[in-house]
Amino acid sequence: MTVGAQSQARGKLLDYQEFIDHQIALTRRRIKYIDLVTSCLILAVGLATTLLLEVVLDHAFGLPVFVRRIILLGGTAAALVFLALRIVRPLLLKINSVYAAKTIEGADPEIKNSLINYLEISRDPDKVSKRVLAALEARAVADLTHVEMDDVVDQRRAMQTAYALCGVIVAFCIYAALTP
Repeated sequence: MTVGAQSQARGKLLDYQEFIDHQIALTRRRIKYIDLVTSCLILAVGLATTLLLEVVLDHAFGLPVFVRRIILLGGTAAALVFLALRIVRPLLLKINSVYAAKTIEGADPEIKNSLINYLEISRDPDKVSKRVLAALEARAVADLTHVEMDDVVDQRRAMQTAYALCGVIVAFCIYAALTP
């Protein structure tokens, strides 16, 4: 078989609309993932801090059993409410595509509402001419190609919460090492 006659399987080419939808969906998933990770870390920090405070107070003052039970029940109730509001509820809800577009545009100062404009206008394409829609679509795709999608969603809050969890764990270890 000659080289010219060989056919290679290649990936499917995406049209502009599919490319924009893919990038928006990717950003929506990433926003949800980072928010859920941050919420789980906040829950872990809260539980570890409560446990550390309860242990320190118990060693210092010898807490009665009913106070320990109040702390246990209060902590459990707070954790369940937090779990329902900040973890389960966001799992069931969808991230708005305009919010994802705003997040993408916020990552690059060169993008000036091209993606949001395209999303808003493409909802009702009959109100605008096909040339204008095609120009907006081309501009949005051109802007999207310059954005590094891994850096779009801000992860600082998740990192700060992870550091706080590490700090509580270190405090717990130091306390355990220094108490008889």
